[in-house]
Amino acid sequence: MSAANSSSFNVTTGDDDIFVDDKPVDESTVLDALRNELQREVRNEPVYLSVPGRPGMIINFDTNIEAGTLNMWRKQCQNKSMTDNFDGLKFASIVVANQAREIKFKNEIIIDETGELMNFRNPAFLDMLGALKAVEGVRKLYGVDGHIFIAADEILRASGYDSEGTDQQADPTLLD
Repeated sequence: MSAANSSSFNVTTGDDDIFVDDKPVDESTVLDALRNELQREVRNEPVYLSVPGRPGMIINFDTNIEAGTLNMWRKQCQNKSMTDNFDGLKFASIVVANQAREIKFKNEIIIDETGELMNFRNPAFLDMLGALKAVEGVRKLYGVDGHIFIAADEILRASGYDSEGTDQQADPTLLD
């Protein structure tokens, strides 16, 4: 990557570190470019999913899920009364509820009267659904259990947890 193509910028340090300098980071050598790339935090892009049966409703989901968080959710879903000791619907609902960031309805991001985003953490949204808890809210919003499983699977795939277990290998001939 040449310096002209670089999208890396220096962050100003000192008393006020919220400003980004206009000058690109020096990437005159491959080693400099690598050093700069390794300093960058890697984050997944959000995923936007429509809600089946709810025309005009799209939910923005955060797809950055740490393995420890995923394991904690799995532990919350252990249920000895089920044949495999695991409540898959509860797990899927927990994924959807926790990762939902904002809801768009008719192309507008929905906020409540206090200016807070509507999502499963928002008591006003749960009240609209007639739900007391987020997991119950997910079930009421989606209405069909299979739709909850599909949404959770899409979120987990976008987070890098591929349920198919496929390995993606880089083709070295495609690298710049």
